[in-house]
Amino acid sequence: MRKVLVCLGLASFAAMGVASRQSTPSVPTLVRVAAIWKAADERMERQTDRWFNRGDFPRVSQLLRIRLFVDRDNYERVTDLGWMLKSLERYDEELALYVAYRMTNADKDPDAAFPEANFYFERKMYAKVPPLLEPTLKQNPHRNSYRIMALSYEKQGMFESAKRVWVAMLARFPDDGQGKVNLERVERALAKKK
Repeated sequence: MRKVLVCLGLASFAAMGVASRQSTPSVPTLVRVAAIWKAADERMERQTDRWFNRGDFPRVSQLLRIRLFVDRDNYERVTDLGWMLKSLERYDEELALYVAYRMTNADKDPDAAFPEANFYFERKMYAKVPPLLEPTLKQNPHRNSYRIMALSYEKQGMFESAKRVWVAMLARFPDDGQGKVNLERVERALAKKK
């Protein structure tokens, strides 16, 4: 961990040195700083893999937090850390991470609400899923957002809403075979209701 922190510290000092010497850094300087940050991040990623393979999950989660601190808007880093926190049974921290990501990235990332919604879906808290995901439909999210929202509606007996979401998903992803099967199932449930 010490080597990783030293590497991160050197990259930070390089960036601060550039910022303090020049009001507007030159392009070669910015390229050099970007290369330093990239090398530091790759080093942290390799170290994370080593610790993961040794089963040192607390250290992995620490390093994932550092990597996320450097790039807070990185969806993959958020979900990696969330997965690790779930593996360590630190569910409150996992949820807090997802909520913070959604709140800071809702306008930038159409999938920002998905990790939090999936957290609730996995715990069968179906009523909490649609309010998180409905606003994202305008942003064209990943098909899994449509899936868990439609299934959440279906689990609550809200078949009209489930049908609407499956139809919207199939409009965007017409070749989704499982989506077609799910839509047919919901239509059969609606027909039985009538």
